Order: sequence, then C-alpha cells, then structure tokens
Amino acid sequence: MLAFFGCLAQLAVIYAVDVFCKKNWLKAVLVSAAVVRTTYTYPAVSPVRTLFPLLLCAYMVFLYKNQKEVWGNRWMWMGFLLCSGAVLWNTETGLACIAGFVFYILVEQWQRRSVFGKGMSVLYFSVFAASLGCVCLAVVVLNIYNWVCGYPNLVFRVFFYPYINSSFATEGIRCNLPLGNHAWVYIIILLLGAASWAIYHTYLWKRRTEYMEEAPVLAGIAMIGIVAFAYYANEAHWGCMEIVHQIAIIVSAVILSKLWHVLGRWKEYNHVEHIFQKAVVVVAVAIYSTLAVAGALGDPVRISARNRAGAYSLAEVKADLETLRKEIPENTYGVGLGINTAYCMLQWDNHAKLRDTSAVSINASGKGNAFTELRDEILCQDSFLIESKYSWDQDLLGAVLKRDDTYVLRKTVSIGGVEYGYYVREK
Repeated sequence: MLAFFGCLAQLAVIYAVDVFCKKNWLKAVLVSAAVVRTTYTYPAVSPVRTLFPLLLCAYMVFLYKNQKEVWGNRWMWMGFLLCSGAVLWNTETGLACIAGFVFYILVEQWQRRSVFGKGMSVLYFSVFAASLGCVCLAVVVLNIYNWVCGYPNLVFRVFFYPYINSSFATEGIRCNLPLGNHAWVYIIILLLGAASWAIYHTYLWKRRTEYMEEAPVLAGIAMIGIVAFAYYANEAHWGCMEIVHQIAIIVSAVILSKLWHVLGRWKEYNHVEHIFQKAVVVVAVAIYSTLAVAGALGDPVRISARNRAGAYSLAEVKADLETLRKEIPENTYGVGLGINTAYCMLQWDNHAKLRDTSAVSINASGKGNAFTELRDEILCQDSFLIESKYSWDQDLLGAVLKRDDTYVLRKTVSIGGVEYGYYVREK
C-alpha cells in the first residue's frame, strides 16, 4: 500500500514536470532529480506527508493546462474535497494543502479584480468557510469510522495534537535546523521567491498588473511548500527534507518554463534583468543535473551494498519472533516500543489502542492520562511482556512494580536487537 501511494505521488510530480517543460532532456533531468529515492524509506514523510500535497499540485497543474477558472464552480469544490481528504490523511500537510489551494483561488481572482473590489468579500468569506468545512468534514469522517469500529467516544483534540500540545515540537521531537550552507536555505528562498513573483502579477501589488497565466498555479504550489516546510523545521532529522524536495522541483519547472526563452536568444538579452534570468536558468539546470546524476549512479550502489549487508532482510526478526512464539504464551499482554509491529507479524492480539509507547502521549483516549491507563491495564494482567530499554517503558515498568512487587522477571527475549522482559505475577 505504501509503495502504491509512493508511486502515485511520483506520478503526480512527473505529470507536473511534463506539462511545464518543453525540452525532453530537461524533463528527464527534473524527473530524475525528483524520482530517485534515497537509500531508506521513512513512511512518516514519504508518502504520508508527501502524497496529498503532490496530488494537489498535479490537480492545480491540470487546471492550468486546461485553462479552468476555479472560483465558484465544480473545480473549486473538487479541489476543496481533495483538501479535506488531505486533512484526513495527515493533518499538518492537509492544512498546507488548504492554504495552497486558497492561495491559488485568491491569486486567480486578484489577477482579474481589485483586492477590495465588488464581490470580493463574498470570495473571502466563501474560501474561509470552505476551508473550515474541509477540516470539519475530515473530523466527522474520522468519528464515523471510529463509531463503526466500536469506539463511540468523539475525537477532536487528538486530531490537532501537534498544534494543541506545543511541547510535541519544542521538546518531544525538537531538533535544531542546521545553519549555514544547507539545501533547506535555498529551497525556502525559492518557495518564497516564487510566491512573491506570483503576487507581483496581481492587483495586490499594484493597480495595473501584467497578466501571467502561470501565477495562480505557481502561487498555490509555492504556498503548499512553504506551509509544509514547517514539518521539516520541526523534525530537521530523519531526512524530512523530502517533504518539500519534489515541490521545489515542480516550482523550478514552472520558473524554467517562463525564463527558458532567454537561452534561445542569448546575445539579445543583455539587460540586468535578463542576466539575472540567465543565471537562474543555468544554476537550476546545473543543480538538478547534479542531483539526477548523483542519484541515478549513487543510490543503486548504496542500496545494493545495504542489501548485501542484510539491511533490508527480515530474516533475523522473523527468527526472533519464532523464538518468542515458542517461549511466551500466545496473546500475552504486550506493551512497549515496537510491540504492535511484533504482535502483528505474529498474528497475535496486539491491543493496538495504546500499547506502542513511542506514541503514548498522542494516543491518550481522552478519559485520562495515557501513562496511567497503561499502568492500570498492566496491573490487571497476571503476566505481561514489556520492552526494557526505552525510557517510557522503563518508567512504566517502574510504576507497575511500585504498585505491585509480586511480578517476577521470568524470561528475556530479543527481537531484532530490542530486549523484552516477560513478567509473571507470583501468587
């Protein structure tokens, strides 16, 4: 499923590049720079936080290609429906999609009408109401799904967990951005510059504006990237640059399509503005050519080396799980980091609501503290299996033994290098 959605996101990038690039060799360069993967997969970024932003980018490119005016017709509602699906899929990037699509509509209209002209108040109220409706629809669908699955409690706060709990970004996953000559600096400059260029061709900037057909799509895609970049700013580690890498390439494709003519008549364009445009084109082609070549040649070599070293093999984990199956009674209450995955592979009851403590602060049911809930559930068991190294699990085990010291460690098992302790209550 993840592979399918990942491929769908890549196809969205390919479609957008294909629409804007006129030269086949340039299409090949940009697509190669966008599609070539790194040597690992972090699903929390790709496709979880890249799928819908890229699908919406492709949708806006489709509207541009077919010269569809969005405001007040079915194309607008289809776009907002896609945004609602994005919020349901992943809240943070879903909000980025809403911001991008709203900006697309606004720039489209600002090119035609004065910012505070007749009927614009209706436009602003409508896009605000539609944006709010996108979020509400996602929350309603989630609660209906939970109700069908036997969880009747209404869910709202947890839907917006990263925004309600500020410590999630400032403490739990904090990682300072690396300052200096790093790619993220140039990408955010690119996105901000593209958004500004689009605004320059609207009545928001000046009374008489030069119409630019690409302005709405450039504005929408750039805004998605700007808002989604906040996730990279929060989790600067784990390769999260991928969340905006492909969006930056689509923005570059739009810019190159607008400036490519300066290369065809190199000697005739000698003004300062034209020199700057030439520099942008040459630098962009050089950067993406380097990325394409490095990825096409380097990634297969690194992936092959990792494969030979067994980095992608589950053989060791499966062998450890079979040992666990033999030594621990089936469906023993399990808790701790990785327990859901292990029990799922064993086809045991993994009690998936709260048990993987890497997300215990997010998964609170709303009735009380999740840590306390887990402790009390463990105390109802005659035996349990718990991961023994992760700090949350150590604290949890300590809290259980403090309440009931009759639990005795009977066995220790290892799953992929992670240690789990099997405790039994002595009666």
